[in-house]
Amino acid sequence: MFKYELVTYGYKFDLNTVDYPLYVYLEITDNCNFKCKFCSVGNKSHHFMKLELAKKIIDNLRNLNIYDIYYTGGEPLLHPDFDKIVKYANSQNMRQTVLTNGFLIDKKQNILKDCTSVCVSLHGNKEMHNKITGVNCYDKVIHNILLLKNVRISYTLTDDNLIEQDILSVCDFCKEHNLKLSFNKYNNIGDGKTNNCDVDLTKFIKVLENLRLKKYKFSINNCLPPCIVEVNYHHLSHGCGAGYIFASIDYNGNVKICPSAIESFGNIEKISFKKIWSCKKLKEFREFIWIPIQCRSCLDLYKCRCGCKVEAGRELLKFNDQKVITYNEYIWEFIKNKKFSVNISLIRVEGKNYINLSAPPRKFNKATYEVIKKLNDGLEPIHLEYAKDLILSLYRDKLLLECDKNAK
Repeated sequence: MFKYELVTYGYKFDLNTVDYPLYVYLEITDNCNFKCKFCSVGNKSHHFMKLELAKKIIDNLRNLNIYDIYYTGGEPLLHPDFDKIVKYANSQNMRQTVLTNGFLIDKKQNILKDCTSVCVSLHGNKEMHNKITGVNCYDKVIHNILLLKNVRISYTLTDDNLIEQDILSVCDFCKEHNLKLSFNKYNNIGDGKTNNCDVDLTKFIKVLENLRLKKYKFSINNCLPPCIVEVNYHHLSHGCGAGYIFASIDYNGNVKICPSAIESFGNIEKISFKKIWSCKKLKEFREFIWIPIQCRSCLDLYKCRCGCKVEAGRELLKFNDQKVITYNEYIWEFIKNKKFSVNISLIRVEGKNYINLSAPPRKFNKATYEVIKKLNDGLEPIHLEYAKDLILSLYRDKLLLECDKNAK
């Protein structure tokens, strides 16, 4: 096993910062009246969380002093007992946020006024929004947004609507009506894979930076690891709180780390949320012992927290951020057939460890030292693929110097 650690300051990075999540998503249905190209749900049906189950979940959460719930789906306003669920949660002094496409707000505006916040999806101007949702809905959604005072807007950026005129139309609408606006980068999950919704990251970053320069106010909701963003734009990067800051419970009562996850860790009909959240696998996840060397030795880990936890495989204890995986594969293809010398001028032996006394200082073990020695002896990375993550770490830290091909 390879060791490659920071020595600038020591810490054991883990996510066991709170006993229970700060908020929980309730996936009260997988049914929806829209056909959004990027939908993460995928196979939609007509499942609805039973009212008694919703009440049981709310009681479980309230007993653990979890006050914040987010209703999601599918489209949560389609739930036949939506009003009753909200009224019960209000009786338990819960703070409630509704994530909705906005089409049914006019039919539910009285009960929605009792919610803390209503987050409505808006994905461009009229033509673009209707195209992405697959429904002629824009005019009604705009009308419905203005019926409530507790509304904020969510814009999911995809390959289709990463266009200035669409983005500015929503920005100006929010500015005119004093509405909070957040942007989400499409994650490569669900229907969007089939519909080629993946967004160009460089363009995504530049669009957001231009909005800041134009003095528009907005937030970024989903994760964006710093390692795939130019240094000048690191202020736009954003970590993920899945599995410790927030959780998700689907319409059957299955507890997951986020709404996009598949893996369940227990069902609240059979086991209390408290016991599920304290299970061995979730503890191991939050201890972060599973993360690759490249992340463990990164100074930005505290901010990034290993990006999206479910995008690539949706399995816990595996690295799953697709953008980072793709970026690393690109770097590997670039360096794997080259010869390098390792830019370490002096190494100190310290017990069973080795300390690199050059910048940046790192602590490593004998297995890592052997890989460094083989690289210095002229072995190309392609022949050391078993140490791929370690070699990518050395490359990131600018410790690999490409050898002159003309040198004799």
